[in-house]
Amino acid sequence: MSKLATMSHNSKISASQSGAVLLISLVMLLLLTLIGVTGMQVASLEERMAGNAKDINLAFQAAETTLRGVEKRLASNEALLFNNTNGLYAFEQGVERWEVVDWSNSKTETMPYPIENGGLSARPQPRYIIEEIDSKSSSPEAGIETDTFYRVTTKGYGPKDNSVVVLQVVFKR
Repeated sequence: MSKLATMSHNSKISASQSGAVLLISLVMLLLLTLIGVTGMQVASLEERMAGNAKDINLAFQAAETTLRGVEKRLASNEALLFNNTNGLYAFEQGVERWEVVDWSNSKTETMPYPIENGGLSARPQPRYIIEEIDSKSSSPEAGIETDTFYRVTTKGYGPKDNSVVVLQVVFKR
């Protein structure tokens, strides 16, 4: 076969190719790109969820620390003046103070609870309200005992604005 015939034969082969390999390669590249982008979105979402869980955990720890501190104060038999100031509220018949607690202003005064917790950042300090809700007297064998019940509400903050935890417990003294 002569050189001219070989060149003519090669040009006929190139002219008959339609680019199927290129088209398949582009489709495969597109699929790999979609898989990569989806993987990045899933990883980003999981990272945000883990961060939110951490923030809520920090807020919970701040509220729980405050709650335990207030319970310790109540258990100490310290004389507390429930005069509707400084976070100490007397029981009012028919008033459910929980419904009117407005933590953003001073309608209901809350007390900050200072926490010194080396790495736990509590945006504002946690807050609490202690309400004296009921006293019951009993007289087991002439020795009169009085049980007083308190509703303790605490609010802890995490590092972000939307990480807030409110805890409430009834304490008997």
